Amino acid sequence: TLFFYGYFKLPKSGIELIRHSDYCNLGLSYMKNNKRFNIQKAEINALQCWEIDPDRYILEGYSRKLLAAIYDIYGYYLLQENNKSDAHKILLDSLLFNPYRPGPYRLLAIIRSNEGDKANAEEIVRLGITANPQSKVLNSMLADIYMYKAGSEALKAIMVKRILSIETDERRQNDLSNQLNLLRVEINKSRRNLTEQVEEAQKFYMQKKWEKAVRAYKKLNSWNLDQEELFLEQGIAYQNINDWDSSVDAFYRGLLIQPNNYELNILLGNYYFSKNKWFPATIHYQKAIRSIPKRNDNENLRKKIQISLKTMVNSSQSQRIGNLSKDQQSKIRDLYKTNVTLKN
Repeated sequence: TLFFYGYFKLPKSGIELIRHSDYCNLGLSYMKNNKRFNIQKAEINALQCWEIDPDRYILEGYSRKLLAAIYDIYGYYLLQENNKSDAHKILLDSLLFNPYRPGPYRLLAIIRSNEGDKANAEEIVRLGITANPQSKVLNSMLADIYMYKAGSEALKAIMVKRILSIETDERRQNDLSNQLNLLRVEINKSRRNLTEQVEEAQKFYMQKKWEKAVRAYKKLNSWNLDQEELFLEQGIAYQNINDWDSSVDAFYRGLLIQPNNYELNILLGNYYFSKNKWFPATIHYQKAIRSIPKRNDNENLRKKIQISLKTMVNSSQSQRIGNLSKDQQSKIRDLYKTNVTLKN
């Protein structure tokens, strides 16, 4: 099975566009042809294609998909060679070109987790789910992370709901439904005076008594599995006491309940944009636009996306794959033929 069958078509006019198409097709040919397989030459031509691609600032552009596939397979090869450091860099580059595949997130999270950086692994998985909400593997990975953390029954229930919403196997659906029902029973036994807790938290929120609001929302949301707006308010309260990590965590908890919440994605996009983290900012801005396509605020978001993409482009123009031996090329070709990175 080939990554890009049918993706590249000869443009109808323009010398530069013809060159762009030629570079794309030539790069692809170095991947498709067993006898002349050469991932280094594939990258060289793909980069030349991308540099003059009229869609280079569009995440779904053809040349971006080709480069992402090249870096996917090269990153996986580096992992097989136990070169985790370079694999990490290459897989991040892959996502810069095309973030809408679960595979690189999965591999990056495994690398970070094995190195003991559980927090970064969680961040990668959460971002991967934002870009690929239907990925069973990424949702299951996040569920595993939360099950091992000291979390509430409500958080466990939220994750079971998430996985149930994308599960297609009937037997698995029944098992998940039973788990969710048991969790709901436990939650309902424990939570009391929920309406009063909501009123108290929102009173402190409206009065801008942020310390009290944070404590109230923390208690309230330990039992919240249905109302993403309460996590949104909790995150804003954390922002106002400069606890940004807790703020981001609250926003992502809200997205687990409603992945298409416009305000949550905007707030996360703004946070990452302010930190010059262009890639996650772009993912969340794109998600917001897709959730409400005709909203007036979207024009400003599109401008921020263009700034982010152009900044990423300026740091993404160099060749990454050096000279490889015939044996190395052969190993990479075999990995490509078996499509390992597509097994998500």
